[in-house]
Parts: sequence; C-alpha cells; structure tokens
Amino acid sequence: MDYQTALFCEFDRYAAESYCAVHGVDPTLNIGDITKADEKAVPDFNVMFGGSPCQDFSIAGKQGGAAWTCKHCGHVYNPLEAHYDQRDHCPKCGSTEIEKTRSSLLVEWLRFLREKKPRFAIYENVKNITGSRFYATFNLFVKELEDYGYNVYWQVLNAKHYGIPQNRERVYCVIIRKDLYNGKFNFPSPSPLKKALVCYTKAD
Repeated sequence: MDYQTALFCEFDRYAAESYCAVHGVDPTLNIGDITKADEKAVPDFNVMFGGSPCQDFSIAGKQGGAAWTCKHCGHVYNPLEAHYDQRDHCPKCGSTEIEKTRSSLLVEWLRFLREKKPRFAIYENVKNITGSRFYATFNLFVKELEDYGYNVYWQVLNAKHYGIPQNRERVYCVIIRKDLYNGKFNFPSPSPLKKALVCYTKAD
C-alpha cells in the first residue's frame, strides 16, 4: 500500500532515530510525547496505525492496567469509565494531580482518533488485554470507538502464522468508520510455515 506519513509519535530519542532510519521518515514529523501534543494542531490524516504501551496489561508486568490514581486523595479509577472531557479530574475530589500508568496512554490514542476521524485505524496490544482481568477495560475501549462512529473488528493473531519469525500473540483491532463500511470483516488466514531455523551446538 502506498502511503505518505503525516506524523508519528515517539518520545524516546533513540527509538525515533531508529524508526526514521528504517522507514525513511523525516525526523521533523515526530510530534514527541503524545500527552503534550495538541491533536488540533497536527496535520489531518485519513489512516491511523499504532498501539499504546503494553507493560501494565502484560502478564510479565505489574498488571496495573489503565488505572489512574489521584495524588491528592488516593482514589483509583479507570479513565475509560469517565466521559472523555472529565477524565483528567478525579471523580472523587476533583483534583487534576493524577498519576497514570503507561498503558493508560490508550486514552491519548483515542483523543487523536476522536479529533481527526480517520477513515480507518489499526490498534495493537498484548493478548492479555482481552483476558478476564482487563476485558472490561478493553470493552470500554471498543465501546468508545463505536460511539465515535466506528465498527471495531478484533482478533488475537500470532506473528509466526504470518511469515514473521516470532512466536508473538497480539490482539489486533481493525477500526472502520461506519459511514464507509458497515459489513463483515475477515482477518487473513494463517500462512503455512515454509522455513525453520535450526541451531546446533558443538559438544566439548
């Protein structure tokens, strides 16, 4: 698919340099820390790709999910349970001093999609976001996308089934504006594995 990058978001200098080198992207297109970026000031785009940090959803992480904690009163809440224009205020005391998990950056992803209304988007995260512990959060995420006028199709896929040398399960959401398409979406069928890498060790 031919495309032109309108912008990308990466606050880590070295990751940004690597991305630009691999994909031939102009470094000036990086808008940096998404929490500080103005969604109204960036160029329009019609396709959106990406995800949000997975550490707090991963089974290898601390399982903090998308929880926000008020630094003033200690109240812990899920930002997706609040209307988007009320999220940055603690629902208990009203304070804006909020400590946020890295994985709660998915609300920033929603903020950009809500403003730019791309034709379609693809969101990716770890499989565990659809597990019993975090399914309520994932459901709220999907519901909010639907409220914005999108159909959401999701499935857990393993990279090794699609020609990539990794045993890596991830959930993929294909998000399409309802005014453009309102039918069924079929994820691609797995590709047969044709090559394997075998490592031999020499005995002493």
